[in-house]
Amino acid sequence: MGLSSTRISEPMRRDRLLLIRAFATVLLTLLGAVGERLGMDRPLQTNPCRTRTHSLLRPGRMLHELIPTLPSTGSCG
Repeated sequence: MGLSSTRISEPMRRDRLLLIRAFATVLLTLLGAVGERLGMDRPLQTNPCRTRTHSLLRPGRMLHELIPTLPSTGSCG
């Protein structure tokens, strides 16, 4: 994770950063699982194999980058 090349003097700060990273990993994995369930992962796949060859984190990251370009589904309110 690159912690060996950094110097964090406060252990509490390091722990907070690791906790935020853990939450981000969980959220991106959930986004990847939802995208797979909705079939949004098909255009992101590079091979024709029907089974998943990557973890759910990778398509979650890819879908997160595509969120600003997704069409709106309706108005709120």
